[in-house]
Amino acid sequence: MRLLEEKCAMIADVFDLPVVFFQKNNEILFEIKKENLYNPFISVEDEPFHSAKIMNQYVEIPRIRKSNFLEKFILLSVSKHDEFLGTLIIGPCLSSQVAEERLLLLIKEHHAFSAKEEVLHYYRSLPIYSTEKLVKIGAFISYFLKGTSLNTTDIKDDYLHSLTLDTTNKRETKLANPITFSNSIHERKFENEILKIVKNGEVEKLDKGFVYKEEEEVAIYSKSSHLRSLKNHLITLTALVSRASINGGLHGEIALEASDRYILRIEEMYTTEDLYKMTVEMLHFFTQKVRESKTQQYSLPVVKAIHFIISNITEELLHQQIADYAGVTPNYLSYLFKKDTDETMSVFIQKARIEEAKHLLNTTSASISEISELLAFTDQSYFTKIFKKHQGVTPNQYRN
Repeated sequence: MRLLEEKCAMIADVFDLPVVFFQKNNEILFEIKKENLYNPFISVEDEPFHSAKIMNQYVEIPRIRKSNFLEKFILLSVSKHDEFLGTLIIGPCLSSQVAEERLLLLIKEHHAFSAKEEVLHYYRSLPIYSTEKLVKIGAFISYFLKGTSLNTTDIKDDYLHSLTLDTTNKRETKLANPITFSNSIHERKFENEILKIVKNGEVEKLDKGFVYKEEEEVAIYSKSSHLRSLKNHLITLTALVSRASINGGLHGEIALEASDRYILRIEEMYTTEDLYKMTVEMLHFFTQKVRESKTQQYSLPVVKAIHFIISNITEELLHQQIADYAGVTPNYLSYLFKKDTDETMSVFIQKARIEEAKHLLNTTSASISEISELLAFTDQSYFTKIFKKHQGVTPNQYRN
């Protein structure tokens, strides 16, 4: 343990992060703190480090987790001779500088007015690491302490999955935050990503945590309270998602009735945890209903073919490859596709590529040639010709 403590002291020094080692009985064996800095919202006896309780057995990869106060931690299991010894907690840090306006909302919500200066000092003192950087730090620390080389994608996917966990563990649920929007250009691009997922019925992207955003990076919609701000965000989101689902083919009456129902539920909720769970449910409801409306009239091979095409839209799509996935011959699939959709599979693929191109033109600064190449068109002029055929304007005109 002496060697472990020495290595942890080096980690704390290099990354400017406190390190605490909790034994499996949740007692602290050693603690390397930064300026004895404590979160003013929490008593010393109830430090957020006790999120270590969610790791009472060995976990192979480092886990990034978020407290209810926007802080992030790296949790790393420690073992010896295959025996679980405890958990290292590295942190806290922030993903980005938290605006004073948001901190004042937290102060108001937790009735910590007398600790305003301590709160501001605490959050200004925390190191800032983006999620991507924190993932790399987690992988490095694991390698430094264990000699184990890890895939950073696994660490990031685990963190994103933690944001979508539907668990009865109250402490774990508190680590999640709702999906929210603001009015900045960046946020509108993010908004378009979510609405595209709903419109296309891409349930699998929701399951991957694709649409979740750090709470501290979004705008504030109400100065009366943190909870009211989140509610206003989510009411706006529900209305937008409802409209996107109608554009995706869901019957308008079903979409509007569901929208009204979810907005009423938002108003009736009093915790961020409940709001988060309901929002995940709402997104899945609309996206799944769009998926069903798009495929309910199609035969199973055609449904499979459409799923394969959408999932591999940036690849070269061969009819034989698609037919193999659908479990039928190419000729029979072509017959079914025309019968069910009233268009050939080649035309459907073209339209799907053009829809993806429109999305990229709206949300990225990629050049026309880059988009053309990404979507497997033979050359830029052919891409422009097909785009104009389906949209009536060139890609440049569409973007402008």
